[in-house]
Amino acid sequence: MSLQQRFKKSVEPQNSPQNSARLLNVKDAAKYIAGHEWYIRTLIRNRQIPYLVVGRGYALDRTDLDRFIEKQKIGVLV
Repeated sequence: MSLQQRFKKSVEPQNSPQNSARLLNVKDAAKYIAGHEWYIRTLIRNRQIPYLVVGRGYALDRTDLDRFIEKQKIGVLV
């Protein structure tokens, strides 16, 4: 097999972190909720959202983020 064939890769669209992974790091979680990393870190520090410690960083479950978003919604007065 030639060197070119060994390193030739098929081009496939990559899934964005927002569409594929269940656990998100702080940066991806901030993108997911359209916020800033400091806001996610504040939520973690104040224990307002569940998180996992992974190595030296944090991981957040997408379903927990969805629940947090639902709780933050403000209803319409009729």
